[in-house]
Amino acid sequence: MAVGRSLPPPEEARSWDEFVARVEAQHAAGRSGRFLWQATGALLFVTGLIWFAYAFQGGRPWMFGCGIACLAAVGVLAARAVSAAEREGHRSGQLDLMERAWEAQQRRLPPGQ
Repeated sequence: MAVGRSLPPPEEARSWDEFVARVEAQHAAGRSGRFLWQATGALLFVTGLIWFAYAFQGGRPWMFGCGIACLAAVGVLAARAVSAAEREGHRSGQLDLMERAWEAQQRRLPPGQ
């Protein structure tokens, strides 16, 4: 999560409220750029299809190269999205374990502390 690196990590939180705020900030930072990449991928895919359509209609073989380049870029974006989803899933599991540890610690403390 490249955007979340500038945020303080939840591991360094000193209170439950601070931990929850940092986790929510990380999730929000991860979602903020996702739409832009999805839109970019969709535009590249459509552009590649349009290049192929013009290549088939007009018999211009150089347009196939443009279409293949666009679809290759979509493939790269898709591969990066899969690896980012795997990293995010792993991080979500880590944060879930930390959240359980915080809740267990909160149950052990007497009220008011």
